[in-house]
Order: sequence, then structure tokens, then C-alpha cells
Amino acid sequence: MTTFDEALDVRLHEEILNRCTLCGKCAAVCPMPEPAGLDAATEAAGAKIVSGVIDLLQGGEGTSEAREWAEVCTGSGFCIEACPEAVNPRFMLAMARLAARREAGAEETRANGRASFGTMSGAVRAISRLQLPREVLARINPASAKAGVSQDAPEVVYYTGCNMLRTPHIGLLCLEILDAMGVTYEVMGGPGHCCGIFQFREGDTETSARIAGGTIESFAETKAPEVLAWCPSCVVQFGEVALPTFAKQESGPAPFDMVAFYVWLAGRLDDLKPLMTRPQNRRVALVERPGIPGARDAAVAIAKAIPGVEYVALPDVQRAAITSNYLTLLPDFKEKLLAEEFEACVAADVDTLATIFHPCHRETCHLGEGRPFEIVNLMELVGASMGIEVEDLFKKLKIMGDIDKIVAECADMIDEHKLDVDALRAHLEAEVIHANPFAGVFSKD
Repeated sequence: MTTFDEALDVRLHEEILNRCTLCGKCAAVCPMPEPAGLDAATEAAGAKIVSGVIDLLQGGEGTSEAREWAEVCTGSGFCIEACPEAVNPRFMLAMARLAARREAGAEETRANGRASFGTMSGAVRAISRLQLPREVLARINPASAKAGVSQDAPEVVYYTGCNMLRTPHIGLLCLEILDAMGVTYEVMGGPGHCCGIFQFREGDTETSARIAGGTIESFAETKAPEVLAWCPSCVVQFGEVALPTFAKQESGPAPFDMVAFYVWLAGRLDDLKPLMTRPQNRRVALVERPGIPGARDAAVAIAKAIPGVEYVALPDVQRAAITSNYLTLLPDFKEKLLAEEFEACVAADVDTLATIFHPCHRETCHLGEGRPFEIVNLMELVGASMGIEVEDLFKKLKIMGDIDKIVAECADMIDEHKLDVDALRAHLEAEVIHANPFAGVFSKD
């Protein structure tokens, strides 16, 4: 059987190099070249950048513009619809980043992958344990997949991904909603069931494939026909990198369908609507995100189905990333987009801005304090309409905003989980205190 890297190389040639005509349409519609200081305003200018990407993928040095474009890709997916040759430019740029990372050599890429994954997993474990007692946390982060698998195949696997566990109230709300709908499920996620994206981004495809392959095997062992993926990064990593490449290795297609959670829930609105009996009486705008087919429309449909909710579309708000953390490399642009979104909320007289995905919620949940609108996750509104409430403890930590106060407030959880306080303080410094890229950029007035 071919190796993962060999299969990936076959895909590179079949799906990109043999199809791309250097028309430049993908770069011309991408929202990122301009804020990155690149010229892609026309198809001709875009073609020049794409030519550098193709050269990099063919083993050349590429160009600085091509490398920069690949680096700042935010996964918006506008490029996919623009390509007339059925190339997936988002996958093309992922492969370009991979080629650039591999120039450092296998040893360095493995070390970088370990460091990236270690930083994430340490933060996820510490921040989630700081919020929830062991038995509650186990609901959305079981110790192992096999321990939770029942004799009968569940209808779905609810897959949290890794980072959603930093805002665990979202996952708990989703499970309560599934319970109320009578859906049988198994829960998987956390660093023990990663999609492999952290290693892949650093160029370590061997470790990435091993991690993703183990997670896919765990999904398959449940015999569930559908995996409901919460995290959009996981949807892309599995759907565009891991699963198609494993299939190309002659292992065949996965024995399950992976569906974005919002898309699945919108498809079950007939089952959900009778359960949403408590009007919310809110004017709600959404932190809408491109990149996952159908997810934005699904979130809008869900919001509109909540009794009492008046959905408000925000005009002229640019949507440039699959989630807000993808914009981190261009902080000024990121801050500009958020300021415009907040200004649009005020102008539209909304009282609630609802996030869709967890990274956007993590970064902005506390910023509604002192403003004329509240920031919640869409699942909180769905839950409230069903009489289900789970406190957003992560928002509480961010509003508290002081490490000493947080450590004192969460002493019981620190003791129960035997958390290392010095390590915890470092995670709080990075994840809660200084994780706000918008502080001081615009006032609350």
C-alpha cells in the first residue's frame, strides 16, 4: 500500500498541478492579499501570485508573494467557488505551506509539530478543568473512545474537536439538545482524538496521518453512520486532507459521513422546533463565517426558527475567515473587521450578537460588557428556548480578568484536578488575560 505522503503527492498532481491554468481567479476573490500588502486586485495580478505557488509545489522556491499568501490563508473558501478548473485553492495553499515548512527538515518539523500540539493540548486541559468538575467534563471529553462505545451503534458521533473544550458550555448545550431530541450518540474529541492539523501545519505529515488515522478508526468503531463535527478546522482537515488521502491509499472511503453540526441540526429543524417553546424576544445578529458549505445558511435557519428571535442581517460586514483566530497573523485587519461588526450591530439596534463557532466566541464573549448588545453563542439561544441553560464559565473568567482572582475563585477545581498553579497561571496569561487582541482598539462608548 502507498504511504500517506505518496498518496498526498498523487493528489497534488491530479487535483492541482494537472488542472491549474494559472488564471488567477482564486487570488482575485480572496479577501487576504490586500491586507497582507499583496497585489491581487485583478486576475492578471492574481495569476502572478498563483504562478509562484505552483512553482513552490513543483519543488521550486516560489515567490515571497506566494509564500505570504499561503501563510495568511484564512480558509474563507471563496476561492473554491471561483476556480473554473475544479481545483480546491484552499487545499492548494495548505500544500504550499506544507512545502515551505518542509524546507526546515524532518527533525525540525517534528519538533515544531510537537510544540504546537503541546501548547494547544496543555491549554485545553488546564482551561477546561478549571471550569468543570471531573464528572461533568467527562460528558464532553471521555477518557477514551472505546470506554464510551455501547453495544448498539449510535445514530451519530458528536465530535468536539480539541479547542471547543476551552468553552465547554457549548458542548454541554449541544449534548442536552441531542438528548432532548432523542438522538443516540457517542462523544469524541479533545487532544486524544485530534484531526492532526497542528502537525500538518508544521510539515510533519507522518505524525499528522497517524493521529488523524487513529481518530478515524475510533469513529468507525462506533459504527455510527454520521460524525457531527463541531469544529470547522476539523471539517476542513478531515474533509480536504486526511479522508481523501487515506482513500487514495487504497484504504477506501470512510464508513461514515462527516457533517458540520450546524448543517445537521438545520436538517432536523422539524424535530427541533417543537422543543423550542420559550420565546427569546431578541434582535439577533450572527457572527457569520464562510468556509464550510451550508454552515452559514444553517445557522441563520436555526436562529430564525427560535421563537421570539428576529434575525438581523448585518449589511456591509466583511466576512474574511472560517473563524476569527485565522486572522491572527494580520492583527490590524482583524481589529478593523471586529470594529466594523460592532458598529453595524449598534446601527442595526441588535441586542444580541451570537457567535457560531468557538474561537470567535472565545475571543469576543466578554466584549459585550458595557455595550448595548450581549454576546452569546447561538447554542445558548437554542438551549434557552428549550429551557436548557449551561453557564458560560469561560466568559466569567474573561470578565474577571485577573489571574489572582481567577485562581482564588476556582480553588475547588484546581484542587479536584490537581492543577499545577504555576502552569495554570501561564495558560491564563495567554488564554484569558492577554488573549484579547482588541483591547483598547475601540472604546465601549
